[in-house]
Amino acid sequence: MLLLILAAILAVRILAVVFSTADFHYDEAQYWYWSRAFDFGYFSQPPLLMWLIGSMTAACGDGEVCIRLFSPFLATVGALLTYLLARRLYDREVAFWAAIVFATLPAISAFAMVATPETALAVFVVAGLVMLSIHFERPTILSGVGLGIVLGFGFLSDYTMVYLPICSALYLAATPKMRRMAYAPATWLAIAIAILIVAPNILWNARHEISAASQFLSVANWTFRRINADATLVFIVLQFVLFGPILFFVLLRSVIARRTIAPRAAADRFLLFHSVPILAALLIEALLFRAKAHWALPAFPAAAVFVTALLLRHGFQRLLLISTGFHLAALAGIIALSVFADRLAAVPAVNSLVGWKDFAEKLAEAAAVSDVNTVVLRGGSQVAEATYYLRGTDIEIRAFSPRGRRPTNDFENRLGWAYGDPQTILLATGHDPSAFGIPLGTADKIGEFPVQSYLSEDGIFSLYRVNPPAETTFPQ
Repeated sequence: MLLLILAAILAVRILAVVFSTADFHYDEAQYWYWSRAFDFGYFSQPPLLMWLIGSMTAACGDGEVCIRLFSPFLATVGALLTYLLARRLYDREVAFWAAIVFATLPAISAFAMVATPETALAVFVVAGLVMLSIHFERPTILSGVGLGIVLGFGFLSDYTMVYLPICSALYLAATPKMRRMAYAPATWLAIAIAILIVAPNILWNARHEISAASQFLSVANWTFRRINADATLVFIVLQFVLFGPILFFVLLRSVIARRTIAPRAAADRFLLFHSVPILAALLIEALLFRAKAHWALPAFPAAAVFVTALLLRHGFQRLLLISTGFHLAALAGIIALSVFADRLAAVPAVNSLVGWKDFAEKLAEAAAVSDVNTVVLRGGSQVAEATYYLRGTDIEIRAFSPRGRRPTNDFENRLGWAYGDPQTILLATGHDPSAFGIPLGTADKIGEFPVQSYLSEDGIFSLYRVNPPAETTFPQ
């Protein structure tokens, strides 16, 4: 029965990917750009996702469907691993429902149809929990090797995989009878294997220290200025959305009512120590700095199994059914949003899902009147989308990167252009050329075209021909 249910969910997600009218998100376009060259690191991301995308494009091409197709399968693998985890810790009933809960979590549904690292991360987190449950029961060379492999490749999928060993360290420190596991030779074997797997990425980051560090700080925005009460409230509310309103309420009530996660049954302790610390850390980060709601995803697998077991243990099967119904409704909504995105373009919260392909096509049409085929855009999203949707054309996309300022994204680092470079270019912008440091009168307007409102307030992009300045004006 479980396999039939998961197969049905997988089939629906595959159909949603095939019939989706949503354009690539700019993150997906950037990942595709990176995937064209094999490497052990990519600016702000570890390499596994790019390896997956590169494999998909080699197999079936550069289309959105092909690139996104691995995500539904990974979500199904995650559900099956959740069954194994819950079966080891509890019983078959809990395992059955835990697999369904994981498969239908709104966060999993949201990421299971796009080419981003979150789905792969969730799979490795669940696999890591399975291996930890085996290893903590009886550490052996085999369990150490398996745990090390999962941790290593999990870290290569997303750096937030580091939460898992940190949570395990807290769990061992707070569980006296388990502390001997920290000194077991098999545990150190797992650590050594994990380090060996991630070593190429660590070395890559060391060689690209400036770009990787600047991008990390830009994303994290770790600057303490004030208490972010409103942003923290939004973060908490979104956890009810991503994890499910009933499940998150039950999780909070269980933790707050007991005021601790320590004096519980062994399986409950294991799961809570691998979920609650992550949520607590992100709550503090949201309060003092900044945290995106989906960063809590590594906490969801363990929390989902725990809440499922808790509801079934106390006879709340009906509440679990209602919760699953909410999740299926969310899944249906996400699928509808993907399939009918083109018909919802006027909705402010949806319009950024569409319009990028149209933007690239109109940009190409406007540029066709000139003998110049190098187009400069401002902002990582515009550059990423234009680079993807104009692939296979003779148009070269460059990224505006002001002189004297450190690049804020990888496109500025690799494809940067600034006024004064010895090259005639076409500048596409919804602003005045002076915003690019180009003196008035030196940029000749050759055309304009309509764009979506999120690209320009007046819905118009202009195209300017910009010649390099004379050396006496701007020395090279």
